[in-house]
Amino acid sequence: MQLRYMSQAALIMFAGGDPWKVNATLQSGLPARISDLAQAFYDAGLSTAEADAAFGRAQDRFQ
Repeated sequence: MQLRYMSQAALIMFAGGDPWKVNATLQSGLPARISDLAQAFYDAGLSTAEADAAFGRAQDRFQ
């Protein structure tokens, strides 16, 4: 693959990883496991947002 404005090496360096390798890894995986992992990351993000909001409310009470 040829990129017009950036080399593949530069893309890999700035992206912090090889997107083609990540794609190959995902393509070779089991869809159900990938879906479960994606759901776990999504749920963790929701928990983080809820904890952040609760911390903000508690902080407001003590100020």
